[in-house]
Amino acid sequence: GGPNTPSARGPPPRRSVTPTGRVAGVLALVAAALCLSAAVLAVRGGISGAAAPPPAAGKAGPASPSLAASPLVLPIAGMHETLPSSETQSSSSESEPSQSSSSPSQSSSSDSESSTTMAADSVAANAHGVAENKEKLFETTDEVMRNKFVAYEHRAHVIWIRNMILQNYATAFKENRQLAMINLVRVWRNKEALLESTPAKGQVQENWRDSMLNEAKLDYLYISSVLNGRMANSTALIAEANEYMMAANSKIIEVNGEISDFNANQSLINTGLLDGSISPENATTESNAERVAANEATIAKVEAQAKANTATMEANLKLTMKNQNELSENAKLIYERYTAIEKDHDAIDETAHNIASMVGYSQKSSEAAASGSAVDAMAAGNAAHVKANLKLIFELETMVENNKFVAYENRAMVIGNRNLILENYDEAVMGNRQLANMNTVQVRQNRDAILRALPTDGEVQENWKNSMINKAHADFLEHRSILNGHVAEVNHLLAEANEKMIAANDKIMESNKELASNIEKHIDMNKKLFNGDLKATDATADDNDKRITSNSKYHAEIHKAAITNEKAMQEHLKVAMQHRQEIVKNAMKIEEHRKKIKENHAIHIENAKKVADLMR
Repeated sequence: GGPNTPSARGPPPRRSVTPTGRVAGVLALVAAALCLSAAVLAVRGGISGAAAPPPAAGKAGPASPSLAASPLVLPIAGMHETLPSSETQSSSSESEPSQSSSSPSQSSSSDSESSTTMAADSVAANAHGVAENKEKLFETTDEVMRNKFVAYEHRAHVIWIRNMILQNYATAFKENRQLAMINLVRVWRNKEALLESTPAKGQVQENWRDSMLNEAKLDYLYISSVLNGRMANSTALIAEANEYMMAANSKIIEVNGEISDFNANQSLINTGLLDGSISPENATTESNAERVAANEATIAKVEAQAKANTATMEANLKLTMKNQNELSENAKLIYERYTAIEKDHDAIDETAHNIASMVGYSQKSSEAAASGSAVDAMAAGNAAHVKANLKLIFELETMVENNKFVAYENRAMVIGNRNLILENYDEAVMGNRQLANMNTVQVRQNRDAILRALPTDGEVQENWKNSMINKAHADFLEHRSILNGHVAEVNHLLAEANEKMIAANDKIMESNKELASNIEKHIDMNKKLFNGDLKATDATADDNDKRITSNSKYHAEIHKAAITNEKAMQEHLKVAMQHRQEIVKNAMKIEEHRKKIKENHAIHIENAKKVADLMR
């Protein structure tokens, strides 16, 4: 602040009052002290709306520290003060003559003046403490509200990133993946048509063609099995992201409950002020001093919490910026992959037109086999192996396609869970949280109106009222600061969820890339088949035997992967079902909290009516 702000001026000097033996002098001194306090309060009140400097840009920090949770529900014990003797009553009793005094009149007058001076000094000290509290509250309020702004600024950024991740997911999986799968099916059918239309003379050439068809089918099943496994992995990452978002929702629901408890507790204090069980008539300088000290301790606690919140928010910003950089890179790769898919589609189209002229012209061998020849014997054996492989491939195809069904079933369940989680988030944040915060504002307004409307008699009661106003301010600041910490904590969970969803998108894009590579390989092979660079007339029985053996090994590898995928997907499906149950429970908690929020609201409205009566 500048030279005219409270922090630059420093606290007002303390005034000491010494007995002079004349009550009039003492009272004049007290009056001067009170005037000084009133002037300080007036000046500070006049600058209470001064704008604070904007916060510095957040810097990357270490990993988010664990927040020291402070209870949002503040005790009301100590608010109901007993009625002790007032300073004036104490002063009267002490003015009675002492039996041991050699000069009763002089001793009584001296004791009375000393007691009055001490009481006046305590009242002035309380007034000064109240003023100091008010100044610190102004500075702390600024810090807490800056924290709140940054916390919600980060939340907006995290949610924006999440929305962009979901958009990337839709583009990579719902669009690019489906387009690539269309290309895969078409390139496989083209290859099948080319091979079936290739002329084959003799058993060797037929074995070449049939083993090539089996190899092509295994290639198709291989990439399908790889995609099933990758899909299971990316689904698991989405499920992990769901867990972070569920944790975020659970934290939001928990905090909403704490806000409701805080509001209910503060409403009890408001009710006590309205029914007279908490009254300025019960105030003493001692209890006022205790409250001033408690307010100072609360302010210090809030300041420490604000610093911890700032550290957490800086760490969150670092993770958020990392997510944003990854997001931008993913969007670029997704667009590049879309361009490659379009190029593959054009190449497949071109091949398909050429293949059309060949379909239906397959030529089988009409030549008699040379009986007893070594080549014929190997060809016959190869033919039997080709047929055996075809049976195994059909069984494998059934397993791979079933895995694909389960993978999509699992993905549907996980995405359904994510949609429900997002609905719960909206209900908990945009619904219950806003309603609970409205209750907090209303209960605060009620408190302020009640305290300002209460009549007071004398400086002790006035100090009680001002310290109670400061206490309310401090309590609500502590409440807001704790909430800021929780908002930052939830931001971190949501950012972690984004990290998992980005990783899931990476897996999807990796699979799309591998799918594209497989398609391009078969496009190239189809061109060779059509151009005659790869033909049955070049086949030998030895080459066919190697291909058949390779196909058998290929089958075993795919079968093993399919079994692994099936087990993983069944486990993921169980997790998804467990998540669904937790999500439904959270939805029920959200509904229960809303009922409690509505009950609190009804109490606030009733108190507000009573406050209005006080103002008449």
